[in-house]
Amino acid sequence: MKKFRPLNDRVLVRPATPVEQPTLGLARPETQREKLTYGEVLAAGEKVWELKVSFIPNAEPIRHQGINIGDIVHWNEYSGKDIEVDGETLLLLRLDEINGVFEEA
Repeated sequence: MKKFRPLNDRVLVRPATPVEQPTLGLARPETQREKLTYGEVLAAGEKVWELKVSFIPNAEPIRHQGINIGDIVHWNEYSGKDIEVDGETLLLLRLDEINGVFEEA
């Protein structure tokens, strides 16, 4: 089993899979299927977890707000890079490509 560890400000996510509902009994080709823009955070690089305020002497590192393993996040359609880990296609995003985190109401 391969393991992938993102570096720096990268976040590894498992994109949600669309539920295929054929229309009139015809399945759409793969190229016309909707590409979903949300998924679960699987791992994140060290710069996602700690940021240091460089202009303040002796500043303590602070935890980045808002991103946790298991969170469901949203990104833009053409963001990130597809990578394959153990036969599963995952998405590698930069932190600034994530638009937000879905939360329970």
